[in-house]
Order: sequence, then C-alpha cells, then structure tokens
Amino acid sequence: MLTASIPPRTPFVVLRVDGTDYKAGSEIKVRQGERIIVEAVLMGGKRDYCSNPNTYANVGRNTVVLSQGENGMSFQINQAIGN
Repeated sequence: MLTASIPPRTPFVVLRVDGTDYKAGSEIKVRQGERIIVEAVLMGGKRDYCSNPNTYANVGRNTVVLSQGENGMSFQINQAIGN
C-alpha cells in the first residue's frame, strides 16, 4: 500500500484551453470565430499520488514507479507489477 510522504493538496479545478493550463483569475482572449478546446481538470487530492508520486507517495526502497500521469500510475514492488 502506498502512503503519503506529505499530504496531497486540497482538490481544485484547473481550466485548460487548447492544452494550456490557466490559474484562477487569468484572462483568456479569443478572436471572434476562433475555435478552442476548453477542459476542466481536477487536480490535487488522490490525483497527486498518480501525477507526482515522488512527492506525495511513500513508495519505499523496493518500489519503482514505471509510469505516472494525470490518470494513473504503474509501479513495481519486488518484481510484482501493480496499478
């Protein structure tokens, strides 16, 4: 089981426009007729363990993080692969 090295951040939402994240209060200017892709992305909370396990998960000496990202992570403990 993975335990936290430091507590994860309080969950919050980030606005992502055309792949760029914007902080609260940011202004986004668009030209008339321009098409953009807008996403609301949940950050912090349990997602911190997956996106940044070196900071938020105490994976131990025998654990190797194989992949990490916004939607999950894979790790290996003593030759057994887990998700």
